[in-house]
Amino acid sequence: MTATGIAPALPATRPFTGLQALFAPQSIAVIGASEEMSRAGGRALGILKMVGFGGRIHPVHPTLATI
Repeated sequence: MTATGIAPALPATRPFTGLQALFAPQSIAVIGASEEMSRAGGRALGILKMVGFGGRIHPVHPTLATI
């Protein structure tokens, strides 16, 4: 606290602040990922690849070890 009773601002130590982490993610998890493009999880993976998402993609599926 300062003499005015206001805490000094903390320095930004994270590379992404505010909404930037939401709109420019470094990685994305696709819950319910699928190898089948007819399923929602498969379409999501296909779209991420099609638009050239540059981050890591983490497909999550309850029974498949690899997708």
